[in-house]
Amino acid sequence: MEPLFKLDYAEIIDEDNFATATDSTPNQRAIIAGWLNGVRLIDNMEMKPSTVNTGAR
Repeated sequence: MEPLFKLDYAEIIDEDNFATATDSTPNQRAIIAGWLNGVRLIDNMEMKPSTVNTGAR
């Protein structure tokens, strides 16, 4: 049985220059591409710094 979604590409990039992001990159964006039932899907999403308090000190 084939997977429902076949991933081609996934990366976190620097929005300003499209280079691979680092931990210190201020403006990050997730980009993804793959296949679903013969249709190529491409999407992206802004990555904002986490505001969740994990309790770590």
